[in-house]
Amino acid sequence: MKRSRLSYAFVSTILISTVLFSSCATLLGGANYNAHVVVNNNHPNAEIIYQGKTKGYGTATFKVPRGEANKFSFTVREKGCQEQIYDYKFRTFRTDAFLGTVAIWAGIGFAGSPVVAFCGPIVDFATGAIWKPSVVEAGITQENINTFKYLVDYNCSSATEFITNNYIDIVYLNDGNIFKGYIVEQTPNVEIKMQTTDGNKFVFKFTEIKKIEKEKIDKIK
Repeated sequence: MKRSRLSYAFVSTILISTVLFSSCATLLGGANYNAHVVVNNNHPNAEIIYQGKTKGYGTATFKVPRGEANKFSFTVREKGCQEQIYDYKFRTFRTDAFLGTVAIWAGIGFAGSPVVAFCGPIVDFATGAIWKPSVVEAGITQENINTFKYLVDYNCSSATEFITNNYIDIVYLNDGNIFKGYIVEQTPNVEIKMQTTDGNKFVFKFTEIKKIEKEKIDKIK
């Protein structure tokens, strides 16, 4: 009898997990999010390219795995202008969504097999559904639970034209990342805004920064 109950619980777990595997991670947003890219500075014909495919001109919306929000990259190019690559290196934990998943699946587990209660959280971790883009990066705003807007400044000038003196700012973050460019705005003890040498813009909180240095341009590789 005991073995029968265990077998029933196991089979129930497998069946429920199989049926709901694709949906338990999508209860609160899914494993992907919509990247809404908008090219600024009046470039309606600028081509937006993601993973080698054209997604639109001037503006585009396409799906990106949540787990890859910290290594999201796309290219913008237009005839007569320099091609620019936009890289995004940060993601943040979806605390509310994860707690919601835990609560929902704990209820399902309480009503049936306790093992089932772990399905949602496990799948959320496995699919990367627990992550979302970090709005700390310049130009990113959240439009709704599934959509993040990426407003990018695009122009025809070379990124090297931004360099106007013999020094460059080097920002070292606590997580080991290093960014090279120019600090364009600073709020003391709060945050800095930086434009890197490849044209990307970032906002860093002072709590994220380990140190800031200046180096001569001829030292930068």
